[in-house]
Amino acid sequence: MRGLATRLREGSWRGATGRAIDRIVHLGTGGSDLGPRLVVDALAEAATPKLRVGFAANVDPLDLERALREADPANQRAVPVDLVTASASGLDPHISPAAAEYQVARVAKARGADPSEVRALVAQHTVGRQLGVLGEPRVNVLELNLALDAAWDLRQTSVDAEQAIGGRHAS
Repeated sequence: MRGLATRLREGSWRGATGRAIDRIVHLGTGGSDLGPRLVVDALAEAATPKLRVGFAANVDPLDLERALREADPANQRAVPVDLVTASASGLDPHISPAAAEYQVARVAKARGADPSEVRALVAQHTVGRQLGVLGEPRVNVLELNLALDAAWDLRQTSVDAEQAIGGRHAS
């Protein structure tokens, strides 16, 4: 954690675009929002001025849009709703095809793969509506991650795990 904080303060942690991470947007509700918000407020005087922290305290699309636009005004891509509202509890291993596509470039970069190869695996792990009419198309993330691991073992690439994790914080 100390290393992460140092890299953020120094501006040496780069996101998927290659730019230094200078803005963090925390998404949460209730205690998941209140605790971090209170810590940021309490430590405001000691904060690094070039690192800004924003909050989206609920799933209100206007609150989220404001926080994301402040974080990266040039990024006009829409964030798929399930990347914001899903609990990540592990009970449902699925995300939407849009959520998978949103992450293709970052995953390809982290694994040293061509984005078209990652897209092909996403397509292989996308299932349609049940009985052709029920539900929405979805990607089984567990199966997709296992396939990605089989195709590109992160330990065998030149990208270390910390750098791969770092890429998910900015796009």
